[in-house]
Amino acid sequence: MNQTEHHIYIAGLISKLMTGSITAPEQDKLDSWVAESDQNKALFEQLTNPEYLQAEIDQPTLQQNVAWQQLQATLNLDTPVKRIGYKKWLRVAAAVLAAGVAALFVYHPHQQASVNNVAVRIQPKAGLPAGTPHAMLILGNGQKITLNQNKLTLHEKNGTTISNNSHTVSYQAVNNSATSEEVVYNTIIVPRGAEYQLTLADGSKVWMNAASTLKYPTRFTGKTREVYLTGEAYFEVAHNAAQPFTVKTDKADVRVLGTHFNVMAYADEDAYKTTLLQGSVSVSTPAGNNIIKPGQQDVVKKDGSQAILNDVDTDEETAWKNGMFVFKDADIEDIMRKAARWYDLKVVYDGKAPDILFNGKMSRKVDFNGLVTILKYAGFHIKVNGNTITINR
Repeated sequence: MNQTEHHIYIAGLISKLMTGSITAPEQDKLDSWVAESDQNKALFEQLTNPEYLQAEIDQPTLQQNVAWQQLQATLNLDTPVKRIGYKKWLRVAAAVLAAGVAALFVYHPHQQASVNNVAVRIQPKAGLPAGTPHAMLILGNGQKITLNQNKLTLHEKNGTTISNNSHTVSYQAVNNSATSEEVVYNTIIVPRGAEYQLTLADGSKVWMNAASTLKYPTRFTGKTREVYLTGEAYFEVAHNAAQPFTVKTDKADVRVLGTHFNVMAYADEDAYKTTLLQGSVSVSTPAGNNIIKPGQQDVVKKDGSQAILNDVDTDEETAWKNGMFVFKDADIEDIMRKAARWYDLKVVYDGKAPDILFNGKMSRKVDFNGLVTILKYAGFHIKVNGNTITINR
């Protein structure tokens, strides 16, 4: 964790303290930070003063257009932080986080090293809403069922019970060891502007991102457990050494026994990515077979080439599952691909997309006006016409 990330982390702990959501281990870390110096103690007392914090939040903009000289392209700010004033930076960061605001670092990678800390208060107003839990379930007989907050119970012809409660659809097989019965497949379609959760008949749990589809058997029979994915999903697979679990995409097969991993297989992305958090995963393609360990990521590019990345930020790769957008060296097109799926948008660029990179995080619960506000402070001109977004600079 570099110094900037540490500052954001401490600001987040202060925010959690103010909202009553801090855990005991987090409280210990915050206490240790406060005890490190008189400066930290004084800053902490100032930041937890409600009147002072409200005064900071009520400003129309926070730390807009602060030039940080000597900024490295990797945002390693050990030296520049001192130049802009550590106290002022952290004060604003905490105020921003406590207000539920998005903060992004914006910089030009091919220009003179400088950065804008874009941190603005997002006003609650009507706008394109954030995604919500809803999906379409297609049964083995072709019947289509709308899934949302409704409670329902269904029965497939092989005896499997399907239940939906809040934002999760679950399967329970009468006899999951049966091998002679016809395999019945269901398909869950999570559209743009949505997310949903699924518990398979073997107890495996699946979190599905927007614009994703999963086809799966209502009960697992035979020697393998196979599901078919387009889009993105996070899996917590129930361990069964006698029945390996395989996620099939159009470019790779991800095979596991029981583990936690994320598969991103959107056709409009530059590569398919399998990120491992726990256990072991084998990723097979026509180019070969890679076995990855926790913290590694298998990448399959459009040309079919395959590689393993080490020391991947798994929190970043699974941020969507935890209700966050996280951007690291992300350009505007990367950001808008994610936003288009979540807010159900059509994005149009008026001219060449600017060569600007973003680093930061934002809650996925914020409506699209929140992201528009941030992009405007970064210098973009945004035109919203229904669900069509035109971007120029």
